[in-house]
Amino acid sequence: MKGRINKNTSLSELGAIVCEALREFRELKLSQGTLKLLTPTDCVKDRLAAFFHWNDRQGLNQAVAVAGAQPVNVGEIEAWSMRERMSQKFQDFLDTWKRSSLAKKTKNTEKEETKVHPWRFCPVGEHAVRTHPLHVPPSKEHPDGIVVPRHFHCAKNPSGKDELSALEIQAITKAHFSRLKGPPCPIPLGFKNGDQFDDLIRGWVRYWNEVLDPEDPLDPNLVKALIASESAFNPNSGKSRKARNAARGLIQLDSQAVKALGDEKGEIKEHYVTVSGNDRYDPNLSVCAGVRWLFQKRILASHRLGHQASWNETVEEYKGTLKARLAGKKVNPNVMGVFRDFFERLQKCKK
Repeated sequence: MKGRINKNTSLSELGAIVCEALREFRELKLSQGTLKLLTPTDCVKDRLAAFFHWNDRQGLNQAVAVAGAQPVNVGEIEAWSMRERMSQKFQDFLDTWKRSSLAKKTKNTEKEETKVHPWRFCPVGEHAVRTHPLHVPPSKEHPDGIVVPRHFHCAKNPSGKDELSALEIQAITKAHFSRLKGPPCPIPLGFKNGDQFDDLIRGWVRYWNEVLDPEDPLDPNLVKALIASESAFNPNSGKSRKARNAARGLIQLDSQAVKALGDEKGEIKEHYVTVSGNDRYDPNLSVCAGVRWLFQKRILASHRLGHQASWNETVEEYKGTLKARLAGKKVNPNVMGVFRDFFERLQKCKK
């Protein structure tokens, strides 16, 4: 039986620990007989069970030691942790392991180092798949076949490129964003929902800054000012518009942008975001995709200008006024004026 059981152990904890049967052992042949041993992967899961359910730091340290000394299947450990509803503690295990000098010696079968960011659940070339029914073909034991749940897991992308799915976006947010601190400024800018999406802005700006690594990082206050000027913090903005390519959602993405973000044969060359048209009304998905699109707009603005565009010029491109201004056409000053006013107010904010 895995884990440590005492009289205070709840039935839910007991079920979580013992419900997963061991199917693989390593054998050690002795003169007295054959001794069956846990695989390194199951040994890590065994030690993590104590950390997950009883906050046993020694169990965590033992799991790290095993993972550092032996090849382990991180994907299997991660999937098990998701089933145990311990995503945060799994991340604590990963962080501790990475800090350990033993992590440098491991030959991880899941190649953890191929992930584009530590927050990602899936490595490059794979995408997250939600729990779904899996039909198992008939066998001697089950002549009619059976249906079992296939839990949250990563599946191969046909292109082999990095792809961030809506499911993984939600999982990353749940696992990491509540702990983050820093900008944007928490003032509501006079709007009812003006401070309701700061955690999403903070998290996704940090994520894309670290993945795309610009020389001058994107400022979360700029993204908040952009949202204020685009939708007034209304996630359902644009929902009543009949135009097929109308901009919609918190950060006002149109259908063309949504398609481009996930099109591996289009203008974006790496780090795709696959969301649907209706996903634009989800604040989390809208901010993640919108920040990624803002980075792409900077590339387009730079091409138009003939030099590296500033983030202010990038917002002009995002709003569609840069081309007109460069052509000498009259541009409504309020389009950028409202944005700049919000941005200045956020920059002056004192926390």
